[in-house]
Amino acid sequence: MLHSAQMEVKASKEYANLTRGRFDNKLASADELSRAISDLSSTKAKEAILQSDLFTQKATLWLLGGLKVYEEKVLTKIR
Repeated sequence: MLHSAQMEVKASKEYANLTRGRFDNKLASADELSRAISDLSSTKAKEAILQSDLFTQKATLWLLGGLKVYEEKVLTKIR
């Protein structure tokens, strides 16, 4: 799922860049450009949510493995 979200972000970036170029050449409206930028922001948010969920799941598994494992995996990343 995360890979899919990353590819969706990549596609949204490309579409936003294309729309920006079309807007600069007066081939697209400001409404179309703002929609492309909004879609890009939305896909980036979806990706961030997935990354957060994955980290939470990993941290839960590490806690189930014991406090020592959790300290090694999570607390070293925070520092």
